[in-house]
Amino acid sequence: MDQPGTRSPHPIGLLGLGVYLPERVMTNDEWTEYVDTSDEWIVTRTGIHTRRIAGDEESTADLALAAARAALADGAFEPADIDEIVLATDTPEVFIPDTAAYVQTRLGVGHIPCYDLGGSGCAGFVLALDIARSRALADGRRVLVIGVELLTRLMDWEDRNTCVLFGDAAGAAVVGSDPGAVEIVAATAGTDGSKSHILGVEAGGTRVPTTVERVEQGLHKHVVMRGREVFREAVSRMSAASLRIPTMPTTDSDKPIGDSDSCRSPWRSGGP
Repeated sequence: MDQPGTRSPHPIGLLGLGVYLPERVMTNDEWTEYVDTSDEWIVTRTGIHTRRIAGDEESTADLALAAARAALADGAFEPADIDEIVLATDTPEVFIPDTAAYVQTRLGVGHIPCYDLGGSGCAGFVLALDIARSRALADGRRVLVIGVELLTRLMDWEDRNTCVLFGDAAGAAVVGSDPGAVEIVAATAGTDGSKSHILGVEAGGTRVPTTVERVEQGLHKHVVMRGREVFREAVSRMSAASLRIPTMPTTDSDKPIGDSDSCRSPWRSGGP
C-alpha cells in the first residue's frame, strides 16, 4: 500500500472478484415438503428458481474464505498483498469475535485490520464496497471485501413468507487503486432507523435476549418481513439514490449496483 494519507492518481475499483456457492442446489418443488407453496407461486413473486444450501460441515467463515481465495486468485494477488478485510454478514460465525478475524487467520495475513458489517441485510456488501473505496482513496489501501450469508441455518423453514427467499453463498472483491481497475465511479448510501421494524430478527440480542422459552417458540429464527413496506421503501430509496449519483451509466460496461431488495423486490406483484 501507499503511505498513509497518500491519494492514488489511479482509478479506485475492482481488482479481483470471487464467489463461492455450496454444492447442494435446492429447487422450489422441494419447499413443498416444508410449507404450502409451489414452484409457480415462488417464481411469480420472487423470480427465484433454485438456491444453494450449505453443507452441515460448512460455516459462515468457510464460505467467506472460499470466496476470498477466489477473488485473490482472479486478481493474481497473494494474501500478503491485502491491507484490510471488510466482511458483511448478518449470519456471523460467532457473536464475538468478528467473522473477518477467522478469515484473516486462515489466510495467514497477520495483524491487518479486519472487521464485520452486520445488520445491513441485502445492502451489506454494497456498503462494504463503499467503505473499501474510501479506504483505498484516502490511504492507498488494497481492501478485501466479502459478503457472505448462511441464512438457511438461522431461519424458520416453516415460514413460507420468508423461507423461500433465502439461500447460502459468498462473494468477494479486491478493491484498490490500479490503472486497469474496474472503477467504482461513485457511491451513495443511507439508513433510516425508523423503519427497523419492517425487516429483521427481533429475538436473540440484548433487547429480547435468548431464553429457553423463546427458542422453543422459534423466535430466534423468526424473520420479521413486512413485504409491501419493504417494496415501497426499496423502490423509493433506489430512485432517490440514483439522482444523487453524479455520473450515471453511459455504456453497457457502466452499470449501477444496488442491493438485491432494491433491484428486484420479492413483493413487486403485490405481496404473498
